[in-house]
Amino acid sequence: MTSNPLAFFCLNIGFFVFSLLTLTTSTLQYRSQISQDTTSILKQCSGPSPIFDRLNVGLVTKKMNATLLPSPTDEIFRDEPGPEVDVAWRLISDERPIAISREEVIALGKDPEKSVRYPDSYGLGEAYAARIDVFHQLHCLDALRREAYFDHYYGNKYANFNSTTKLHKTHLSHCVYYLLQNIMCQANVDVYTHVWTDTVLNPFPDFQINHQCKNFDAILSWQQRNSVELTEFYKLRRPESFGPALKMSKEFKDVWREAEFYDHNADHSKGHGHHIG
Repeated sequence: MTSNPLAFFCLNIGFFVFSLLTLTTSTLQYRSQISQDTTSILKQCSGPSPIFDRLNVGLVTKKMNATLLPSPTDEIFRDEPGPEVDVAWRLISDERPIAISREEVIALGKDPEKSVRYPDSYGLGEAYAARIDVFHQLHCLDALRREAYFDHYYGNKYANFNSTTKLHKTHLSHCVYYLLQNIMCQANVDVYTHVWTDTVLNPFPDFQINHQCKNFDAILSWQQRNSVELTEFYKLRRPESFGPALKMSKEFKDVWREAEFYDHNADHSKGHGHHIG
């Protein structure tokens, strides 16, 4: 051991800095490994998705706010209809498209030759239009919410649900069935308990449990930074070089005939066709 106090002090400082750097490096490596392991698990529970390669989705613990009656801690999404509520729902049901590569289209089991590609003017290279499914699910949930407040959202246009258009009814039916399939696909097996109350005689469910959730805020933030504006997207038209359009069924055309962007040059001949969309 050195007898020089200054040298001894410097040696200790060196050991301390080395230990600190080693600890920091080990911590970062551990966190990186945890992140990779989490992503690997999430990939196994999901269909092919390029999002996992572009974003560390991660998991967060979230306690459900599932009280029967409204409470001061409720988020705005449970409020009565109003401008601020509509803005909040529009924000989380952001259906703007994103860009994916040709290889990513193929990984989804789709044919790039039949998929919409962004024109070169978008500056995205060989990129194809895609959307993140959770935002379509939230769009459908918002459609059901609006239906619950029918008079507020549709009262000026329709007397009641039965007087709405075929497109309106079909869209709602699509949303109910789409959400059903997604809920059954996820099949959440978290369990909740029951309590005794001084109000009802039977056991009452306590839905306020912790869930392990994908980090929706991170997904939404990524979506907002990487999406294409809908106004521009809806201006796209099939280029002549693309080839023939996908032939749809007569029933499909009948539903969409009322839409403002319906193609009135559509082939109305009878015969089989697709019902996609």
